[in-house]
Amino acid sequence: MKQCSKWMFAISVILTVALAGCSSKPSDTQANSAASQPDSGVTAAQGTVSGEISFVTDDEEFTGRSIGNAQGYYYVDRGGGIAANLRYIDYASKQDIFLSSRPEGDHFSPEDESYVASVAGSGVVFPLGDTLYLVRSGAPDYLNDYGSEALAAIFTMNLNGSERQELYLGSASETFLSTIAADDENLYLVSVDTQTENDVPVQRRCLVQVNRKTGEKKTLTELTDSAWMIGASGNYLVFHSIYAETGSETTAPAMTHEIFVYRFDTKSLSVVKSWPQEQMLTVKVYADTLVTADAVSKTLTVQDLESAETKNTFSLAEHMPTQEAKLWFEECRDGKFMFWDYEHETLSAIDLETGEWKTVTLTYQDPEKQEARPVEIYAETETDFLVCYDKQTVMKQSINLAGVLDQSESVQPCFALIAKEDYWNSVPNFQKITFNN
Repeated sequence: MKQCSKWMFAISVILTVALAGCSSKPSDTQANSAASQPDSGVTAAQGTVSGEISFVTDDEEFTGRSIGNAQGYYYVDRGGGIAANLRYIDYASKQDIFLSSRPEGDHFSPEDESYVASVAGSGVVFPLGDTLYLVRSGAPDYLNDYGSEALAAIFTMNLNGSERQELYLGSASETFLSTIAADDENLYLVSVDTQTENDVPVQRRCLVQVNRKTGEKKTLTELTDSAWMIGASGNYLVFHSIYAETGSETTAPAMTHEIFVYRFDTKSLSVVKSWPQEQMLTVKVYADTLVTADAVSKTLTVQDLESAETKNTFSLAEHMPTQEAKLWFEECRDGKFMFWDYEHETLSAIDLETGEWKTVTLTYQDPEKQEARPVEIYAETETDFLVCYDKQTVMKQSINLAGVLDQSESVQPCFALIAKEDYWNSVPNFQKITFNN
């Protein structure tokens, strides 16, 4: 079948977390035990949610996508080095601009609000209220080359990019994963501390909270060593882990997936779903539910997170006519679970309450893969989606690894706003966004 970059990304994630987490599968008891052991030297947090908790990034690692707000969408535009620029898509003017008070200024100098000296590892930016947050995941291996610019960090600034301040700076052994949740007082992140034991690097993952005003970091619980956050809802943070079961000299280790939750009220971890790799499940968190698509049995299950009760089960067979047991471009939007039908080159969407189907025929021809792709949703407001409706090759300037301003060709998403009603009815009324280089 046709290949895609998402497939390569998924494989890389599986390999990364599998190699990092080669212990045997923990039981609920082991998970709860981990939750009761805070990081030594760090005060255990109270573990209460302040206001509504929400997910502020994409649920896949290191895509760079995050939430916007009603006025626009922010993103990190990185070149060939560790430096980057903050960009802003203004919904009112339909402009994609540098987040700078000087439209005609030098956007590649430290004096410009949009310039970021380092997003070593990766960078993601998101608005919360009247504050914009920039999280750098960090790359401590490059500490000798870049000093503190290689460390994990969190920055705050005004929504226009002004008055940027360092809220938190990590240690020489710490990195952050890129999936993040927040409430009114704190950010919630997965912190990875890597120490060398007997000449072997050993990772220790913890769920941490960072106070949005003071930058104080507290450890809530130790996580399994291959866990990443995939969602937030009510009183829960939801995680995915992949474990490599013990193999033999002639057989590869079996891979086991688990979904587990952290409960703020009990300060505990518990497993809510487990399956072998060959079962090919896709799990998404949507509102207060866990949405599970089984590509082998071709069924969709909607499960209440609080009670674990199954709310709905639907067949996907009608829209998965081939034997291919893999879902592509899957996500939940507007109360629907969506996935890409390669055979018919359309998006299929099923309502999580009624089971009613919608087929979205909006596509574009990917210039790199030379194949049809769905018009992808990046963000949304109450009435509109921000989508990538095409891709184009443009000449862009950036700072390279040598710290020199360079110009090169780059594939840039073509963004547009589209009314949700038009999107679901496959009406290409794109309100195109102008990219300002």
